[in-house]
Amino acid sequence: MHALLGYISTTIIIIIIIIISDLGRRITNISGEARELSFLFQRVSVFVQRFNAILLHDCMPAADRTD
Repeated sequence: MHALLGYISTTIIIIIIIIISDLGRRITNISGEARELSFLFQRVSVFVQRFNAILLHDCMPAADRTD
């Protein structure tokens, strides 16, 4: 069962990378900026990091929070 979940999650990640790459190429074609794909991956990376930080913050007990 774990191997199947690993295969499914890997497949989803590959599909997401393909979609982001295609979007980056389309943006590059319109804007003419060759680094658009790199910029797009950086923005997605920052978004994921912020989302993970929010999830981690919300999982902490109230007494441990530093708000």
